[in-house]
Amino acid sequence: RSPELAAYLQESLDELRRTMDQLDDDREFSSLLDQLRARLDGLLASHGLASRWDVHLTSLQSPAPETIRVFYYALQELIHNAIRHSGAQTVEFAITHRDGSLLVQVRDDGRGIDSTALGVAAGRGLRGLRDRVEALGGWLDVRAVPGAQVSFALPLGAGGGAR
Repeated sequence: RSPELAAYLQESLDELRRTMDQLDDDREFSSLLDQLRARLDGLLASHGLASRWDVHLTSLQSPAPETIRVFYYALQELIHNAIRHSGAQTVEFAITHRDGSLLVQVRDDGRGIDSTALGVAAGRGLRGLRDRVEALGGWLDVRAVPGAQVSFALPLGAGGGAR
């Protein structure tokens, strides 16, 4: 891992954290997502990765602050993994909502995830992400498809999500 890459990743993540800090104001979630999306597109592009977004959030109630925080953390972790480990050319994001949950899928076309990493041996990042998602009543699914695919659901309000 090069020191330049590590410094750039840290700087980019710090910028994303500043965006996260703005979640305490009353802006609409879709506006915050647009801003986050622009920053993530720039970050991915700076590492030679293309991004594709499929976002359908019509009639979305504003998610609870903790849901937004875990959503943000999840995207940060998954993008970090794609940049550092995947060798991907493209990262795809699908975001929608159904039955009181925010549904997210992040997929890349890289080398995939070692099947042993899907169980107990998963890295701290994915384990920590699963813990955060499940603590809110959501679920997380990691698949070693061609590339890697992580899907998760977060309840929009306090308490239980649906699978």
